[in-house]
Amino acid sequence: MPKRLETRGRKPKDGVLSVREQQFIQAWLCSGLTLAESYLKINPNADKKKLENAKQEGYRLKERIKKKIGYAKMMEYGGLGEELLIKKHRELLNAKRVIYATNEGKISDTKEVEDTTTQMAALKHANELHGHVIDRRSLDVAIHQGRQHWTDVLREAELPELPEGDDDDDE
Repeated sequence: MPKRLETRGRKPKDGVLSVREQQFIQAWLCSGLTLAESYLKINPNADKKKLENAKQEGYRLKERIKKKIGYAKMMEYGGLGEELLIKKHRELLNAKRVIYATNEGKISDTKEVEDTTTQMAALKHANELHGHVIDRRSLDVAIHQGRQHWTDVLREAELPELPEGDDDDDE
């Protein structure tokens, strides 16, 4: 977890969170509070009756923090760093489930088997994270942008003039 830095009386540098911002991240990501609840927790004097304002202020604060330190660092401040995500992902890749056999309405046997649905979803997400899976929509956009680029290039290209005179069509 990054070291807390005091910033009283001076403007914080880019990439360094103020104490208030650190408290907000802790409340939001670690305590599981909503953005509005997290904002109200670090601002006890805020009007608790105006929940909509707290939602907006919480969202603005989250976006300012994300812009300042980036999403990955923000998750790290909240205790959701890469190590935890890797550990949880590994657990999902090895997921199991229990199957129950019944006889006349009573459980007669249980068996632990691989939970292939969960494992396939985890595998798909792992491949997406490594860039091995391309989203169809983003591919369509890239193809469209590529076509538009070459269309613009051809429009701007200087094509040679055709000589006037003999037309080979009228023989």
